[in-house]
Amino acid sequence: MKKIGILLGFMFLPVVSFAQTYGPRMMDGFNNFNKTTGGCNYAYNNFEQIAGPLAVLLLIPIIGGILSIIAFVFWLLMLIDAIKHSHKDMKLIWVLVIIFTNIIGAIVYYFMERRPRMKTKKVKEEKVEEKKEE
Repeated sequence: MKKIGILLGFMFLPVVSFAQTYGPRMMDGFNNFNKTTGGCNYAYNNFEQIAGPLAVLLLIPIIGGILSIIAFVFWLLMLIDAIKHSHKDMKLIWVLVIIFTNIIGAIVYYFMERRPRMKTKKVKEEKVEEKKEE
């Protein structure tokens, strides 16, 4: 139980740190609200000073979502490539590796199978072009 408490403490450390840093500034603005001028009586009376950290907190999930979509598309392309272009005896193995190890399997497949195949294909095309020029 103690280990779970320590783990949860580390997980919520950024949230607590953010609240400790910006919480008193926001609350001070609510307590020192000036009814005559319609504003706060302290130095942090505009949203721009808090918007930077909030923008970073909002950008993290957006960037993560974009990277997840890119990773899924790459995984799907490598799965399709393994189904279409692998040798008959290795096709089932590569499909299972890509499916069960997700993006890691797709990266391994890319560097072990697809990239060398593309290099040899490019070399063959260059040889054909050289023969046509002669």
